Amino acid sequence: MYDEVQLMINVLPRDCDDVYKRELRSSGVQLIKPGPAHSAVEVYCDIDIESGRGWSVLQQRHSGELDFNKNWTEYREGFGEVRVDKEFWVGNELIHTLTSQYNYTVRFDMWAVNGSYIYAEYTNFKLLSESEGYKLLVSGYSGNATDSLRHSNDMSFSTYEVDNDRSSTHCALFYTAGCNIQEFHKLRLFLELYKFILFMSQVYNQQ
Repeated sequence: MYDEVQLMINVLPRDCDDVYKRELRSSGVQLIKPGPAHSAVEVYCDIDIESGRGWSVLQQRHSGELDFNKNWTEYREGFGEVRVDKEFWVGNELIHTLTSQYNYTVRFDMWAVNGSYIYAEYTNFKLLSESEGYKLLVSGYSGNATDSLRHSNDMSFSTYEVDNDRSSTHCALFYTAGCNIQEFHKLRLFLELYKFILFMSQVYNQQ
């Protein structure tokens, strides 16, 4: 029985694009196994049939009900409830494992309370390991939102008790949220601004 369970786990999809390629065409929570050393984990898959992509949703905010002022361990492990109507962060370790498999595109979708929509997409997205400070590598911008992540390329992650930014201000402490950031006024990716809009970040496997 144990061997059968292990076999079932080992053949799980590696990400949401793998889910799409296995002919699953509905958005929702799916069980994936992103790498040999990573345990199976639930993620929310945003299936885009028109473009033929399955996006793995990394973060979602809409009401501000979830406090994003978390410590290093919480950002590493993830927090919140991975559901379409909930707020969550899947965790730096999962994002690192995911983006170490293939080349990934990341997209940030934002809807304001008046219904207007903006987005930013980057064709190269990778988060390095914890021993490297979960450093962010990102490039290849397109979209109609500000290219904010260009200020975060090659930056390690910061939380309120771990200050890895290059600003004289401890940005994660000042803005009460974790982030990869160079100067605190240039990026509000996890911050109070998004408590009043629907914000979604997700990755697509280009393999």
